[in-house]
Amino acid sequence: MIKKMGTKIFFSIIFVAAVFSITSCSQISLGTGSVYFSIGNDKKSRQADFPFADSGQTFSLTVTLDGDYKSTQTTKFTDSATIVFEEIPLGSKIFARAEIYLLEENKKTLKYSGVSEPLTVQEEENILSILMKEALTVKFVTDATSPSFFEQSIEYGQTVTRPDDPVDSSGTREFLAWYAENGSTPFDFSAPIESNTTIIAKWWNKPNDFVKVDGTTFNGEELNPVSFVFTEDTEITIGNLYVCNHEVTQEEYETYCAYGGSSPNGSSPNGSDKANYPVYYVNWYDTLVYCNFRSIDEGLTPCYSISGTTDPKGWSGIIDNDGTKYCGPAEEFEEWNAVVYNENANGYRLPTEAEWEYVARGGNAWKSFKFSGCNDDNITEYVQYNDEAGGVKKIRQLKPNSLGIYDMSGNVWEWSFAHPEAEYAGYDPVCPTRGGSYADGQIVCHVNHQRTSEPHERDEYTGFRIVRNRK
Repeated sequence: MIKKMGTKIFFSIIFVAAVFSITSCSQISLGTGSVYFSIGNDKKSRQADFPFADSGQTFSLTVTLDGDYKSTQTTKFTDSATIVFEEIPLGSKIFARAEIYLLEENKKTLKYSGVSEPLTVQEEENILSILMKEALTVKFVTDATSPSFFEQSIEYGQTVTRPDDPVDSSGTREFLAWYAENGSTPFDFSAPIESNTTIIAKWWNKPNDFVKVDGTTFNGEELNPVSFVFTEDTEITIGNLYVCNHEVTQEEYETYCAYGGSSPNGSSPNGSDKANYPVYYVNWYDTLVYCNFRSIDEGLTPCYSISGTTDPKGWSGIIDNDGTKYCGPAEEFEEWNAVVYNENANGYRLPTEAEWEYVARGGNAWKSFKFSGCNDDNITEYVQYNDEAGGVKKIRQLKPNSLGIYDMSGNVWEWSFAHPEAEYAGYDPVCPTRGGSYADGQIVCHVNHQRTSEPHERDEYTGFRIVRNRK
């Protein structure tokens, strides 16, 4: 449906009831070709929704032809607009860009934009489709429980600008990442926006049993009692942490993991109250499984990778209990000994030996305590030791240290993170445990005392505690 218009190309918009069509063409003549501008991808498509808020608003229309023939024309309009291009030489390779802006005082708001496919101007009719797309709205929802959000207006096909991370003024949660609206996929800020999009903030709601611990840099100052980790010739930086104020309980462990041998239930003491007793009969491998499964479940980035994956289900040698609960191997495994630890991940993990001792001593206070929170004169108020209390006891029954963290001396040994290694020729690879247990004497429960165990070893005296990196 071509109208003869000489050797010029017209770009027209006519608005009727919030619907518009674009029509333009040129006469077929020597040295020129005809181009018909349309909305859509086919010759029959000549209309698309154009949602004006109110009639009588002022807009600007800009059409740019580019390629062998270059020209840009702009006009203002309210109800209709026509743009005229000069003669386009036959055989020219061109494509078109179109933009429509709403003009309000000194403000311009992009309403539609589009870029056509390129074509060669020929004697016969050509269809040059400009996919006119509304300026899209990207909504950032910062709190799923309230109507708290802000928006960006994005041109079709462009990428959204990542905003500053939101901050929770109450301090009860930590922003993790921006997620797609489904809540399970991190949003890709490099992907072009092709529709109205909602992006939600994903938060880690800090459990009440996690304590904020500020980090420090140790530069060789003397500690009392003497540390075998923080030595005079060593500089150690401890980052900000969230530290669980209790040892992982049996109930927490069994949410994700199975036991690879004996369990705290049955003949072991105090195995019935799983929510209040620390887990034991777990080896160092088991702790990696637990940390990654819990991280994945809570939308955190797992810290540990084995066999090229952070999903424990894909770890070579993992023990599967009916596909629902898992544990580590019961014998030494080289792949597990070579676990890759992502220090920048925000998931749950074991504390390093330096972090463990730093927290046990009271953090930045660097208290000169032999035990976590006390000295010899009041040890029974803080430490389960020497088996005098009849075996492992409930978590948080005695007093915490100066940070509000319980049982770092006594009750059960706690695994810490270091790659298994042989300290002496002929020894099997070992990992550090700290803190002593309910069955040990006082000196073993000192904050500076070190012990190592084979990573596959499980016993009734050893459990673990978890931490997270904090911004």
